[in-house]
Amino acid sequence: MKRPVILLDLDGVLVKDKALNPFPDTHSFLNGIRSLNIPFRVVSNNSTRPPKKILEELKNKGIELREDEFISPLSILGDYLKEKGIKRVFFIGMPVVREYLLDLGFEVLEDYRVDAVVIAQDRSIDFKKLKLATSAVFLNGARIVPVNLSRIVKDDDGLYFPVVIKTVFIPKSFAPIRSVYISSLTRYTSSPLSPFRACSINSLEGLWSC
Repeated sequence: MKRPVILLDLDGVLVKDKALNPFPDTHSFLNGIRSLNIPFRVVSNNSTRPPKKILEELKNKGIELREDEFISPLSILGDYLKEKGIKRVFFIGMPVVREYLLDLGFEVLEDYRVDAVVIAQDRSIDFKKLKLATSAVFLNGARIVPVNLSRIVKDDDGLYFPVVIKTVFIPKSFAPIRSVYISSLTRYTSSPLSPFRACSINSLEGLWSC
């Protein structure tokens, strides 16, 4: 009989908001599955902070996880981009994630002449970013690499905001041309989310090959 394994979503399961405040029973729950020696991984599609930053913030909230117990798309983004031969990127997202990409050895440029447009959650999106991202795709054939495919995200203040890849590159308001628009973008788009899911499962089996 195979041992049970658990994949735990971070948001809404262990923490109740984007500030990573835990639910009252989070600590006792994690202590319980650890005491039973049940292997688990905490997964999150959070693209606003690098994995180590999230782990640090969780620790400050009293939730201690090992690095190998937490997986997000950013955990494997670097390997994914390198596997695709991507070196130069235009990035839409938070400054701390931009620094993370630089630390991984990528050229993060404010230019449309790049290999890929990497799109994470961005709370300071503006026309210039959208113009450069769109130009990178249509003038330079850059790949679109969305890190988070959520449609709507609840922010720290309880209000909601749309995610860039859904609202900008595939806008529903352009219904008459949407099918053409989507088909034109499909060949440019790739995502690390399938490897992310595989990584989550493989790591539980001791195959940490993300």
